[in-house]
Amino acid sequence: MYVLTGDGDTGPTAFVTNYLYRSDSKGVFKTVDGGQNWFKTGNLASTTYWGNQLVIDPSNPSFLFAATTKGLFRTTNGGISWTLVTDAVNIWDVKLKPGNSNIVYACSADKFLKSGNLGNNFGEIPIANLSGATRISIAVTPNNAERVVLLAGPMLPTNQPFPLPPLFISFKGIFRSDNSGGSFTLLTQTPNIFANIIGDPVSTDQSTYDHCIAISPTNQNEIYVGGLCAWKSVDGGFNWTQASAYWTSDSPYMHPDIHTLQFNPFNNILYCGNDGGVYFKVGNDWTFSSSGLSLSQFYHFERQNDEGDIWGGAQDNGILEQNGGNNYYTYHVGDGYDVMTDHPYLVADGDSDDIYYSINEKIFKDCIGGVCDITPPNNTEFFANLAMSPDLEDKIYAGYRTKFLTSNNAGSSWFTYNVPAGWAIATCPSNTNMVYLAGNGQLNQYVSPSTFNNKTSGLVAAGYDVNLKITDIDVHPINANYLYISVAGANVNAKVFTTVNGGNTWINWTYNLPNVPIFSIKRDQNDGLYVGTSIGVFYKRNNVNHWEPFMNGLPPVPVSEIELWPSQNQVYISTFGRGIWLTTAYSTCMAVDNITGQVNGSSIFQAANTLNSNQIILGGEGTNVKYTAGSRIVLQNNFKATFGSKFKTYIQACDMPVILEATSNSGNN
Repeated sequence: MYVLTGDGDTGPTAFVTNYLYRSDSKGVFKTVDGGQNWFKTGNLASTTYWGNQLVIDPSNPSFLFAATTKGLFRTTNGGISWTLVTDAVNIWDVKLKPGNSNIVYACSADKFLKSGNLGNNFGEIPIANLSGATRISIAVTPNNAERVVLLAGPMLPTNQPFPLPPLFISFKGIFRSDNSGGSFTLLTQTPNIFANIIGDPVSTDQSTYDHCIAISPTNQNEIYVGGLCAWKSVDGGFNWTQASAYWTSDSPYMHPDIHTLQFNPFNNILYCGNDGGVYFKVGNDWTFSSSGLSLSQFYHFERQNDEGDIWGGAQDNGILEQNGGNNYYTYHVGDGYDVMTDHPYLVADGDSDDIYYSINEKIFKDCIGGVCDITPPNNTEFFANLAMSPDLEDKIYAGYRTKFLTSNNAGSSWFTYNVPAGWAIATCPSNTNMVYLAGNGQLNQYVSPSTFNNKTSGLVAAGYDVNLKITDIDVHPINANYLYISVAGANVNAKVFTTVNGGNTWINWTYNLPNVPIFSIKRDQNDGLYVGTSIGVFYKRNNVNHWEPFMNGLPPVPVSEIELWPSQNQVYISTFGRGIWLTTAYSTCMAVDNITGQVNGSSIFQAANTLNSNQIILGGEGTNVKYTAGSRIVLQNNFKATFGSKFKTYIQACDMPVILEATSNSGNN
């Protein structure tokens, strides 16, 4: 199996991109043992790009085509090397003609390309009415190898003086060829199949984000497309009906934002990948089929409420609440962001019975008998950061890109200040009148009732660049002038800063952190620091000038928030793409450590004197295991490090700097 990486569907202005969670492509990965181990194939583009589509020649599995934002790449040797075979433009889709892989179809935003010699040369096929399209998807079928159907967006504007429902809004069109892509006919531009018309209509154009098409392998006239919802044609693309509903109250419901539709060629079952997971179609209904997949993208989370559950704000999956074990259910739909509970250990009069959360442009509170909308009046900005005063549970704060708001009555009324606080807010347990705000390249100190002190100049003097995003703030519990901040971006030596005088001067604590974005920071009771990066967690002990990887088997994934539970000696983290994780808190090493079992991913094992191991280190990309011991490392008879693993040993004292390279998530080791 082969996998092309990189989030091609997410555009440059999307929330995921703005919050720096969009995953660049690391190329194409390959497994030859059913997915147990993965290896990176040869490089594609040398600069930043994203992946769109990957196809393999069924008659010669050494031939593959990768459609990327840097063009279409081809390999003829199973990925050992790749060659660019089109212009270096965004190629949205690529397909091979069924039964004849010499014929290759590809498309850019508004051009259809065809090759008759296995991709050695491509020519553009002129198609009337296609100019101005922003994205094209291609479908073929073995039921009629000559047929090629194109879905082209966007939704087209209307000149009507009043808003029209989605049914009457047109789109760029469905185009069909019955001569192997030699020429095309425009079949229809209505209804707007990028929209929802069932129940409460929705016509928002997302045709560069969710856009796909598939034809049944046994019926050339049965075609499905995906936009906000799934649509179906049974007459070859002339007429369309909506095949899935947008809202949970409507039928047949399936989570919206459709990214891929694929028929299983062995049983003709249609599968769908969307923002809510994986579904398959049975009759007219869709069945959720994502159990066991921990893939949620959490912006923020709270470890517990009055029921001891975890709550989190998930990208396009609303507010999720843990309802026992590892299961979560949707408490509120939409684009979930921040959550907040009046924990007794966070607020003096808290009793864990109040839940606040931000979703889209709204702020809600869990009220008796329902949910209360406490959104500030006339607000249109998305994704409020939330915080609560350490002394009064009804005293809350909200931060947006352009403003900071305070409420003394649990959101019944708000005071607004034109100071950006869209990235992070931190209150001060030892000074309940002080709050720190991060937004748009600056850090402000708010002192109640209305004093703001900009602390950015001292940060810049310490190496901070105002073009970078301050992602998180943590304040020392007994000193409101002692705080830590984390920074995202690709600037070397600009990741973590600390101040002991309220931000007048700063010390750069980046040290040996890899040059990757830092999304979260948390101080522990020993004055150590955890940071969540785009490739996992690192830890810095008090009074040392280096960071240690703290992966414990965690995959290389963006860590959006860190929560500590000192009484249980545990660390919780939320990730952007792999759900919520738990591990034992950092501790110094034992004199003698005996390790066993299987391990993969990034891990360090250490002992003060002797480390004995009969582990099996599984191979594949990202497997990067290191042993350290003060005097002796013993690899026992059953020890094994399989092919593709990166494994090193060190004789050194405990807790010395040992770096797991930042490239461990890209497959370049």
